[in-house]
Amino acid sequence: MAKKSEIEMKRTRAKIGRLREALDFIGGGGFPPEFTEALTESVKESIQRCVDLADEAEATRNDGNKWQPDELTALEAFLKGKLATGWNHEKEIIAQLADNLGRSPKAVKKKGIELGHGPAVDYWLARERGLVPRD
Repeated sequence: MAKKSEIEMKRTRAKIGRLREALDFIGGGGFPPEFTEALTESVKESIQRCVDLADEAEATRNDGNKWQPDELTALEAFLKGKLATGWNHEKEIIAQLADNLGRSPKAVKKKGIELGHGPAVDYWLARERGLVPRD
């Protein structure tokens, strides 16, 4: 039996396909220009949301898997000497590393802290340890 995430991925892909067909239909004419523009924009936004959800689901699918030595090496190398200097900077560091590793941001942050790189992936920790000034 397929896992819940696999079923959701299939549904998301199917929805993206239906939305792309709808986009083709809208572009085929028959609607006033102002409606065509509004409908086209709405469908494109829906497609992008579906793609984003599929990307996130794919990234979190790896979270249950054991961290591989090459992933740990990449994580260590990336975080070495880094310091989250603000909330946005923390998010940027985590997002880039999560994207590189195909892991969720939550899993990357957790592993970074476990491996002793807390101040690189957690601004609050960096502040509490006095490594960056408080706002």
